[in-house]
Amino acid sequence: MSRKVAIYLDTSILNAIFKEPEQRKLLTKTFFKKVLPKFEIYISDLVQAEIEAAPDDTLREQLLNSIKDFKVLKISTEAEEIATEYMKFLKIPRGDALHIGIASIEGMDYLVTWNMNHIAKENTRRIVDNINFLNGIHRIYIVTPRDFMD
Repeated sequence: MSRKVAIYLDTSILNAIFKEPEQRKLLTKTFFKKVLPKFEIYISDLVQAEIEAAPDDTLREQLLNSIKDFKVLKISTEAEEIATEYMKFLKIPRGDALHIGIASIEGMDYLVTWNMNHIAKENTRRIVDNINFLNGIHRIYIVTPRDFMD
């Protein structure tokens, strides 16, 4: 029996449901409703920590409610180590490198993000592909919800 395709959602995807411009919000809601049910969905304890740090109580509760049915991946030593390796070649915040590292180490098929500044960039994809290949790590496709739409 074949497994479902595994998708890792970073915090930017969850935030988009509640506080992004209307077009991105609608696209993300469509992604949640029509696309996500076809896949195995994961977040991480990093996503949970970022949500817990939200200063707005209402937003925090909405975000926590939106993730209650997703599987949670832990930040492993291996994910931290590969994130450090990414940061040697990419000028990205540690949290963003950790999202990529967790998704890569845990064998996710896709990392879905709206973070166009650091994660969903061609340079990031190329460097992550190279580092993962050199370290024998599963290839991960870094995409936005738009990539799943017809």
